[in-house]
Amino acid sequence: MRRKFESASYPPDMSAPKKSRVLPALLTLALVPWAAPVMAALDSSGYTDCEPRATPLSFDGGYIVRMCYEVSDGTIGEAKSGTWASGQSGLLWFFNRDNAEVLIKVLDGCSINDHRWVYVAPVTDLAFNLVVIRISDGQRWFHRNKSGHTAATSSDTAAFRCSSAGSREVGRWSLIPGSNEPRGIAYAHGRFYVADERTDEKAYAYGNNGLRVPSADFYLDRGSPAGITYAEHGFYVVDKWLDKVYGYWGRGSRMLWSTDFYLNNGSSAGITYANDHLYIVDEWSDRVYAYARNGARMDSADFDLDPENGSPAGITYAHGRFYVVDQFHDKVYAYDNGGRRVPSADFDLDQANIRPTGITYALGRFYVVDAAAELFAYWPPRSQVGSRSD
Repeated sequence: MRRKFESASYPPDMSAPKKSRVLPALLTLALVPWAAPVMAALDSSGYTDCEPRATPLSFDGGYIVRMCYEVSDGTIGEAKSGTWASGQSGLLWFFNRDNAEVLIKVLDGCSINDHRWVYVAPVTDLAFNLVVIRISDGQRWFHRNKSGHTAATSSDTAAFRCSSAGSREVGRWSLIPGSNEPRGIAYAHGRFYVADERTDEKAYAYGNNGLRVPSADFYLDRGSPAGITYAEHGFYVVDKWLDKVYGYWGRGSRMLWSTDFYLNNGSSAGITYANDHLYIVDEWSDRVYAYARNGARMDSADFDLDPENGSPAGITYAHGRFYVVDQFHDKVYAYDNGGRRVPSADFDLDQANIRPTGITYALGRFYVVDAAAELFAYWPPRSQVGSRSD
């Protein structure tokens, strides 16, 4: 029987991670060093791109807190402590030590759900970026606010995994504000691009540190993307309902109409570029179809998916292998250049990374986006050629 994913569910003894969705916390990993906060302009969405450097709070277990803010005239400041703090919680202030702006807690929930919990309660309407960093591995947890909006609280009981045994997760962050219905992810020009199936039909851009780069967004010609990839000098977006591939130049402008082409498969679930071909994974035939960039079929390069990999939701290519993420099993399946299975290179997704909708490989890591508009990063399997941990 076909095992197509229908809805997210949990066994009776497991509940979904409890996280605030009022303003999802932005979680990310240490990909780029933090620079000193300098003058920075609020972007069009009202968020600041300031990057905090000072460390006003340090908590038990090797966790530190950094926070910067921006006032309406563009002045950047660092949050300060000294009012009150303990090994698990503390207060931060901006302008007057008698006027606390943020309460933050980092609690040890390891014995309960194998995670450290982070709670943030800001009382400000300034734009800010707050980060909690685990010193041992550099993993980071973010919370942001836009100028003129009363900041939301955030409660994340899955902020940091306590035990890394058997886990390849490096970090994770929210794509909101920005993409709400991600349908594929690609990496180019030092940025991640997430194709979104919303009414505004956009590809949303994010920096290596997970922060939005609105100036690099671009509009899609159609609104039912199933995947996005970057090849040579441009993006290719596959449309699920029209069974068609659309081409865009590297900065998002449309290529000539003649570069678009229709597909011979029926229900595309992702696209990647490898070996001078475009590869489209199809969710109904459980097969990967190969095309030249001009749309010519390269059927000798097609291959079938493993029967267990029956709900594909994205495809990428790295180090001579194809990786297909599965929406039913929350797992990534590996295949060699000839389409043969490489089980030793498979890996499971984090229990919070459910209903994946796309995958890409960049910066020595795999990135998997899911239906909750969260992006998770994973180290490559040890069997992968060139696997590194830096």
